Amino acid sequence: MRLPTLLLVAGLLAGCADQGTIERDRLSDLAVGRTTTAALTTAWGPPLRDATMPDGRHVWTYRTVHVQTGPAVGIGFAPGSGPTSSTSDALMGEVALTFDPQGVLLSYYYTR
Repeated sequence: MRLPTLLLVAGLLAGCADQGTIERDRLSDLAVGRTTTAALTTAWGPPLRDATMPDGRHVWTYRTVHVQTGPAVGIGFAPGSGPTSSTSDALMGEVALTFDPQGVLLSYYYTR
């Protein structure tokens, strides 16, 4: 893995968690009709953005990050042991969550 990529991801997760950045795997925490704004604030911290719709619904936005690793392109293979080097990339995305006026999750949409 490339150290600079790992440091970037670590910085995003550690330093920016209170700024609306979560690990993409955390999307499995969501349950439409059950997840509440209060529970999500406790688990994920405050959102990156919070927009209030005229009908009282809230749309919260979080940034997502995911580290993808694989063999480095152009790197040789050691006989019988696979690639001799690997690389990693930080994949960024965003999730928008819509809550009813009582703070219960109505829907969410993930984009990468």
